[in-house]
Amino acid sequence: MGSRRVIFLGEKPLGLRCLQFLEGLPGVELVGVCTRARREVWWGSHEVRDYCEAKGIPILPRSAMGERRVDFLFSVLYPLVVEGQYLQHVGSGAFNLHEAPLPRWRGCNGYSHAILANDDEYGTTLHQMVADLDSGGIVAERRCLILPHETSRELYERTTRESELLVRQWLPRVLDGDYRLRFPAPEEESFLNPRDSLLGLKQVDLNSPLEDVLRTVRALDFVPWEPAFVEAQGQRFYLFLADAHGREGTGLPQPVPIPRVSSLAEVKWSSLVLGVIRGLPRPLVVCTSDVYKRHFSLFGQLAVSRRAA
Repeated sequence: MGSRRVIFLGEKPLGLRCLQFLEGLPGVELVGVCTRARREVWWGSHEVRDYCEAKGIPILPRSAMGERRVDFLFSVLYPLVVEGQYLQHVGSGAFNLHEAPLPRWRGCNGYSHAILANDDEYGTTLHQMVADLDSGGIVAERRCLILPHETSRELYERTTRESELLVRQWLPRVLDGDYRLRFPAPEEESFLNPRDSLLGLKQVDLNSPLEDVLRTVRALDFVPWEPAFVEAQGQRFYLFLADAHGREGTGLPQPVPIPRVSSLAEVKWSSLVLGVIRGLPRPLVVCTSDVYKRHFSLFGQLAVSRRAA
């Protein structure tokens, strides 16, 4: 088989590892890479852009996909929508790695929404790119159980490992045409979530059962994004799991014990600055927003409380 002309789209450490794997496959001619312009990102650096600049790999604007004919597009965690007008210039197919099970969780924040929905399993999907977001035929997927008490950040980290295995197994087969697409049945449940889909879900009702509170806390515990919170005594208190991934080595002072409660409405908020409820599957830490910001960074847009709204 002759050379296959490929444009790669992506970012984050996983995007770089998949780009390097693609480069090493026989018969691949890397035409260029589309990746986001430099800006503040929650994971810290622009690995894909740095790598391309160091190696002299062309960094292409998205419009370049409509200016040249290529055999394949491969997208791994590319944050922008690729319009249908660009996909029609691809000779053998455009494919995307979507870190969520399809068709159930299209769009963004699948890890959090799966935990909020109390799903039993999660997954990552390699699928055909079409004009309708995350709706193309499925090439392959890997599924895993959602662990009973893990956070969305921890689920994200496990999914990333599964995603790399999926790419390494199936990318060579896609290049060789050795795959068959599976199309979800029309009755399969599907949700399309925008990037800001969690902003209205972060405020916890003080009267909610503790089981529901813990599920919300797990779903929104993704350092450095804003965690779940309650509004009490005129201020915001953040809720998070002390030992969750991303919170290592923060130097947080020892929280005072909070007696076990059936709902957060029973907590004595007037005298609380930093406390912990133990006797749960994982200790639940509560602290004022001022204390939180002294020890943890906050990235991106913050939710507006229902009271303030």
